[in-house]
Amino acid sequence: GPAGYAEGTEAGVVTVALRCKTILGKSPAWDEDMGRLHFVDVEGRKVFSFQPETGECQEIHMPEEKIGCVVPYQKQRLLVASASCIQQIDMS
Repeated sequence: GPAGYAEGTEAGVVTVALRCKTILGKSPAWDEDMGRLHFVDVEGRKVFSFQPETGECQEIHMPEEKIGCVVPYQKQRLLVASASCIQQIDMS
């Protein structure tokens, strides 16, 4: 196996955490406060917010234009950057 991974150990086992349909998934950002992984589908114009503990994945459609990235901002809020602006999403 790859360097740093012993054969047959848990560290070397890869499992699927989330199956979702994206055209071009990018910009994963872990939000420690919310316990969620946020990421974008650039071409699909969507923001995803995945909670590994429950398996729930929230999908937010952003139809105006392609989304470049997402970052946790303040408690329960995200900043989303597109070609023309930065938008704030309230997740509460």
